[in-house]
Amino acid sequence: MRERPNRTVGSWVIAERTTGVCEARERGVCDEEYTLPDGKGGRRPGWSFLFEQGRHDGFSPDEVELMLEITGEICREVADYEFTHVLRLMSDFHRGRFTPAFQPEQRATVHEAAANSIPCGDPTMIELDTLAARLDARLAELYDREAEWEHETRNPACDLATKAERELETVRALQEEVQKIKEWVFHLRYHRE
Repeated sequence: MRERPNRTVGSWVIAERTTGVCEARERGVCDEEYTLPDGKGGRRPGWSFLFEQGRHDGFSPDEVELMLEITGEICREVADYEFTHVLRLMSDFHRGRFTPAFQPEQRATVHEAAANSIPCGDPTMIELDTLAARLDARLAELYDREAEWEHETRNPACDLATKAERELETVRALQEEVQKIKEWVFHLRYHRE
């Protein structure tokens, strides 16, 4: 019998197949452990996993075995996360709370081979997704700041609101650029032949 890897908040997983919430080989992290009725009068364990692109779902033990590879490693920065509800989870994701779990893969230097077999110079999809997540977090922060300033009645607030609007426009433009780069990388990788 195969030893069952640890499944706890902060545990890293890799999707073994594409599902409704993740792409094959997409990384995820456990954001909640829970128990549910098993239909036989007892309870069974369950885990919620958040994936790099911000999608999430709960998995039964059978679903974990079938769909996910448990790496056995834990992201310490996320291990103390306390799930309260889905809206908070999404807000935390967009604010960058899970960014440490989805850091870019190691890239090769001139002196070493690439561990992820991606040529030097080409950004990885994970790096682009991480950048997009950071931009989303920054955008959410700017929206919050703009909402606070909106209620002010003094002139400095108007100046700050104008500045926030400019920053929002910059972040939106950067998000569009990241999307264009992701499409370019996808096209480059899958249409080289």
